[in-house]
Amino acid sequence: MGAVLNRPEFLRERENYVALSKKMFELSRAGEKEQALALLNGESLKLYNDSTATLLKLNSDAAKEETHNAEQIYVRALWVELAVAALAAGLAVIAAFWLVRGIRGPLTQAVQVADHVAGGDLSRAIHVQRHDETGQLLLALERMRTSLVQTVRTVHPVRKPAVAMAKAPALAHAAPKTVASSRLAEDDWETF
Repeated sequence: MGAVLNRPEFLRERENYVALSKKMFELSRAGEKEQALALLNGESLKLYNDSTATLLKLNSDAAKEETHNAEQIYVRALWVELAVAALAAGLAVIAAFWLVRGIRGPLTQAVQVADHVAGGDLSRAIHVQRHDETGQLLLALERMRTSLVQTVRTVHPVRKPAVAMAKAPALAHAAPKTVASSRLAEDDWETF
């Protein structure tokens, strides 16, 4: 609004109105009320209406300009928000991919180790390079594998380790599936 009041056309009309008002008050004080009233209803009223119209036009033009500026700022802000949202979505996809990859690889390794142990192959050592939860799982599987090897050696001392380890998968598959008959025949264990 301050910028509107400093426009030359408005200032000029305002100066004219102030000068005319002073003249009108001088006439009124001098007792020339008819002339003062004629000035008030004539030239002063016209100048007042013109000043008001100029002020309204200046305000309207300034409002249009500010509206246009606000719309431009809104559009820029909208594009920035969309770019930030797209960037965040992209980073979320990358993080999800990295997270899934970081979990899936070690779990696949753990499943493979468990399958080998279940198949009777106790010869494959597990090399763990991680220190997170999946690394702890792999370490537990390695401890289980080592414990099973020790248990088998304790129960039946190995005379020929290479032969015993080679026969272990076949012996595991030959083992009956029920709990009641889950022991291998003693003949099979002699190779250990």
